[in-house]
Amino acid sequence: MQNSFVDLAYSKGFERVEVDTFLPVSLFLRLYGEDIRQMAFMLSDPVMGEVCLRPDFTAPVAYMHATGRTSGAGRYLYSGDVFHRPQRDDEWKHTRTYQYGVEIIGCQDSISTDAEIFIFLHNTLSKYSNKPFNTKIGDRAIATCWIDSLNIHSHWKMRLHRHFCNQERFNKILNDCLCFIRNQSCEVRGGCDTDNIRRVTCETVKRFLPEQKIFGVRSYDDIINRSVELNLLSLEPASLSEEIVQLTCKMMQVCGKVEQSLAELRELARDACLDMETVFSDFEKRLELLASSGICLDKLYFDASFGGHLEYYDGFVFEMTAPEHIEGAYEGCSMSAAFRRMAGGGRYNRMAQSLCDDGSVRAAGGALNVFDEVIR
Repeated sequence: MQNSFVDLAYSKGFERVEVDTFLPVSLFLRLYGEDIRQMAFMLSDPVMGEVCLRPDFTAPVAYMHATGRTSGAGRYLYSGDVFHRPQRDDEWKHTRTYQYGVEIIGCQDSISTDAEIFIFLHNTLSKYSNKPFNTKIGDRAIATCWIDSLNIHSHWKMRLHRHFCNQERFNKILNDCLCFIRNQSCEVRGGCDTDNIRRVTCETVKRFLPEQKIFGVRSYDDIINRSVELNLLSLEPASLSEEIVQLTCKMMQVCGKVEQSLAELRELARDACLDMETVFSDFEKRLELLASSGICLDKLYFDASFGGHLEYYDGFVFEMTAPEHIEGAYEGCSMSAAFRRMAGGGRYNRMAQSLCDDGSVRAAGGALNVFDEVIR
């Protein structure tokens, strides 16, 4: 299947790129924060500084595009090992995965690009894999639009976005916000001066934490900005009813066949008085492209809370997974979610825009994970 994947990618105009096995940790800290230390194998090199074994291809390929191409879209093909620290005791034997993937960076037609990446990987698996697989899709743009429409402080919205992939934590933050608003007095809401709070916070941090005492990777400015962010939570008036909290939780729980799920989401948005027709229309257009290519929509499973296994995804996401039990795999035991993931990908505009320092850049990609027991 591997040669077939490469040949198909070449025929679609993808250009092969090579990515170093050892990569600077600083690149991934910008994207994942300190969580990368739990996900990747870290090493200290006297010349390169702190490095890690390549945890994925998407971030370094996007960085290569940003530093090596002045304009225009890039269509990239790559292959090689990726390395992940195990999150469960039974994953130590599968810390390395061989991937074949493609990325499209700089194409402004996001909907057709999403469809192209999905169709390419789905059809490749369908044609060359000798094992069955299930397909799940989601769209983080739906949740993003919903959260941004809520009448709450931007810092609460930021926390909800940050923990989107953890539904339990997401719901807790939502209810914490509701409790905070209930307990917030009008005096506190209206009597605070943003500039004054910034000034006092900066002075307090500098007094109790001198700059020369800073250790670790976070800069002094990062610490000050985070302190200011925490103190600003009470500045803006906000309104969040229990009804909206319940509707938001219901929105995150929508799952099932794609067309039925879309209808449920539309109804919830109407109940919450949120104007989300644009994002729903984009989702429908993407489904139409998938259907016109021969993809059976009834075989796709939609999950509103699905955001991909990597936090940098911010739009359409998908995943093809093997059934939980496959004869001969893991000696007959249930496989972990990471090992069952045969293919996956999605849209990552924000990461590409950050790396390219260009707010107009659009990017999407996906990869096949090659496991002897699952794919070959």
